[in-house]
Amino acid sequence: MTAFIFSNRKRILLTFAALTSIFLLLNTLEFILHSNLKSLLKRYGFEHATIGSVELHGGEALFETIQLDPEKFSTLGVVRARYHLFSLLTGKGFESYTVKDLALNGIAENYKKPIIDGWNGAIPLPFFPASLNLEGGKLDLDTPQGAIRLEAKGQTTPTPEGTKLQAALWGTQYQLKLDTRWNGLMKSGGGWALDGDIREARVNLDAIKTSRVSGWLSLAKDSAPTAPVSIGGQINLGGVTFNGLSLSNVALTLDGTSADLHVFGGGEIAGFNNLRAAFDVEFSVLDGVNVNISVETPKRETMIGFLTALRKPF
Repeated sequence: MTAFIFSNRKRILLTFAALTSIFLLLNTLEFILHSNLKSLLKRYGFEHATIGSVELHGGEALFETIQLDPEKFSTLGVVRARYHLFSLLTGKGFESYTVKDLALNGIAENYKKPIIDGWNGAIPLPFFPASLNLEGGKLDLDTPQGAIRLEAKGQTTPTPEGTKLQAALWGTQYQLKLDTRWNGLMKSGGGWALDGDIREARVNLDAIKTSRVSGWLSLAKDSAPTAPVSIGGQINLGGVTFNGLSLSNVALTLDGTSADLHVFGGGEIAGFNNLRAAFDVEFSVLDGVNVNISVETPKRETMIGFLTALRKPF
């Protein structure tokens, strides 16, 4: 009888010990997962992010109610992260991420770099995690021209050459309508390349108005930290109005780098018959901005009319 009671007690103690071990293991795993996501968010510039909850589902962690700044203006609704415990313990981090309901808020004044709530401006390289699926994100900016919202979705895929990116960036507001697609590569040896297709764009601001914008952009940077970004592209605008001067059927070509960019093109000056403007603009870090503009027409009376109009305020 005594042996039977002892055996039952032993089973109870072993069961209690096993349950306690499982509880401690799960809490330790949650702590490791929580710490890994916190470290990742900090690496991307969100130093004060807080994570509301984490649930475990067989090799996948579900994070919810993530606040990216103390005032809760910038938030991240859901992050699903796939993981292997060994990878986490050896510092390799998560295998893949699925992100939903990313909402960033900030301000942009006088064409300066936007200030995003909770973000310290850090841009790590490589910028994108190796395997990311962004199912929905938006950026709301307060600007002198009013509120502007940009939305995005996309994914990254690891390859032997590096991390490939496919993304869509768009806006549907009165001030800014935009529909673009982007493909890029973050190279394994450093450096990156990004190609953009501008399917449609329209700007309606006090300073500038454009319509029927389309074209392409190509950006690239090598692995040297101080290397400038190379820039190339062609942009067509059905119409543009700047400081009261209106042009139609405008074609622009961009060629150069972020340190020395050359923009040239031309268009028809609205309100005059067969009057074209050509311009050549150079942006240089060392020499500043150099602008050359020429106007031509086969008709003398058209040029006289244009020069007379120049003497009047637009």
